[in-house]
Amino acid sequence: MATHTILLPHGLGFNKLLTDGHDGTLRLAGLPPEQALRAGQVTVTLSHPDQRAQLAAVSAHAEQCTMIVGDPTYDRLRASLGLRARYREALGAGDRRLVTLASTWGSESLIGRRSRLPHQLLADLPIDSYQVVVVLHPNVWARYGRFQIELWFASALDAGMVLMPPESGWQSALIAADVVVSDQGSLGLFTAALDRPLLMVGRAAETVSGTPVETLAASAPTLYPDRDLRHQLDAATNSYQPGRYQHITDRVFADVGTAARNVQALIYRELDVPLPAYTTPAPRIPVPDCGSRPVRSFVVRTGRVADAMLDLVRIPAAAWQHQHHAGGLPETHLVAGETESDPKIIERAAAITHDRELDAATGTQWARSALTDYPGARFVVAATPRGAVAAMRGGVTVMATTSSPHPQRAALIASALYCCLLDGCLSDQRITVRAGVNAMDVSFTVAPASDATSR
Repeated sequence: MATHTILLPHGLGFNKLLTDGHDGTLRLAGLPPEQALRAGQVTVTLSHPDQRAQLAAVSAHAEQCTMIVGDPTYDRLRASLGLRARYREALGAGDRRLVTLASTWGSESLIGRRSRLPHQLLADLPIDSYQVVVVLHPNVWARYGRFQIELWFASALDAGMVLMPPESGWQSALIAADVVVSDQGSLGLFTAALDRPLLMVGRAAETVSGTPVETLAASAPTLYPDRDLRHQLDAATNSYQPGRYQHITDRVFADVGTAARNVQALIYRELDVPLPAYTTPAPRIPVPDCGSRPVRSFVVRTGRVADAMLDLVRIPAAAWQHQHHAGGLPETHLVAGETESDPKIIERAAAITHDRELDAATGTQWARSALTDYPGARFVVAATPRGAVAAMRGGVTVMATTSSPHPQRAALIASALYCCLLDGCLSDQRITVRAGVNAMDVSFTVAPASDATSR
């Protein structure tokens, strides 16, 4: 019995040229060997009729070996759009702007060209306003392995970056995104079809001329890593016009919504088995399980309290070394969590924080003891159920009360105290601390050294 192979879609069309391992010639990635096409031993499934014409121009036998079925992955993406809020919750975005980096494999990929881009973004984008998610092609994982990849991205992971696992999850990262940075891989086309703001890292020599990928690279804005990254991302997002890339994606997707049924019909036909009357719809994309590491320490731009308001801009300390300092370095201070693993960060911190809730008495006791443990800190702060307690050098104690405690309240309160100290305005007062999408009302009660001692 003759063997017949059905080649299901891998990516979106035939957009990449690869070097043949046998004779060094260039060939279309995803196209079966000519002898298989000539023998009629394979059926190549396509997502759009334009791909049939493209293959016909390459091989006289290809056109007879194709079937237009649509794209099952795109159908699943469309069916999963209603889960966007759940995906964002799983990725830890909250109300922050979610930036997804999508990289294919090879030297011309996003990660091949711009291996430090994730670190740069984490250093330039305030953590209270942006969340960074990275998607790497499974080939990258297969070549280098999880240990090596996580080692490369160690500081980025410590800075709160979410690295999607190779098995699944990239779909949810595209749906959840507010803006996507991509390369010549298929995820750029999926992003365009999902009508999301998109930036590209430039054109690639391996891209086939005249394909939708080439048109997309020429149409989407380019992200330049040596320029203000936040400005470029915000500009691409704020100026985006819905439907901008429809003229491109209309050349990629046909038979939308029926791909799974079409693939099933093709397989049953080859098996010479009657097609069932009912086809189970393509399942929605599961909510990913990809928790990020907690960010323990922050470099914070030192601000002034004005009209009982303090605005903070915070960058994860693990990413600070990658920041661009064009226009001069702003005045900053460092707030470190007690569990910070980098001893240099601990040594340089103006304040040390304890994020796990302690009752007021225990928190005060810990804070006074911690001043001895961390001689380089100006003060220490422990989270309490109602806010935080801080112990200063010289015996001053500050009780901070918040109306709605924030998970990172110890770090936010520490920065507020530092700014008040530097500004000479630390007193019994109520201020609003704003950091990106977060706002927290804090009331300070200052106990002088004599009062603190008597307690």
